[in-house]
Amino acid sequence: MDKRIKAALAVVALAAAFGAQAEETGAFYVAGNLGSSYAYDRGLSDRTDVAGGVRGGYEWRSDPWPDGHIDFGVELGYVDLGKASGNDHVYVFNSNNNYIGTFPGRFSLHPSGPTLGGTIRWKFADRWFMYGRAGYMHAKQKLSLYVPELNLSDTHEIHSNAGYTSIGIGYDFTERFSVGFGYDYYFGSGSYHGLDYNSHIGVASGTAQFRF
Repeated sequence: MDKRIKAALAVVALAAAFGAQAEETGAFYVAGNLGSSYAYDRGLSDRTDVAGGVRGGYEWRSDPWPDGHIDFGVELGYVDLGKASGNDHVYVFNSNNNYIGTFPGRFSLHPSGPTLGGTIRWKFADRWFMYGRAGYMHAKQKLSLYVPELNLSDTHEIHSNAGYTSIGIGYDFTERFSVGFGYDYYFGSGSYHGLDYNSHIGVASGTAQFRF
């Protein structure tokens, strides 16, 4: 056989072997979660709502499935953390952004936004695993205000930076599909008309992941 043909076949064989190994030890995935949020901030009377999100990324396995014990990944996503509301003193400003005063009122917050983070999975028994996630969120807070004394209502969008951490447990039904249950904690800060605020929201939810 011609030496050039032999060399070409060897390159093809190496590429195929490398591709098979890459396929076995890593995978793209899409995932989603749906559950309930709880807002910890003061002044809230209605703290819970439906919350959920979607995400996609790539996961590296320490060994081919199902022998791998520790997997790492990176992911992009989007979350909606639900709405929380309450009664408190509301800061009121006029159209020129001048402070008018503080009045009893009702407010609601509805945060959502894109996320970027990393993941780790540890398989501790057969197909059972624990997972952790952490990363960054660019939060868009929809702030709605109502002041009965002034018959005033208004809505604002506040953009801020936030972080999140997550821990949970799951089960691999197949090499490609798993389900789980976890708790996510989102924390951030921002400002509204020069007034600083902090935000802390927890989400307990069921999750599902499909790898391809």
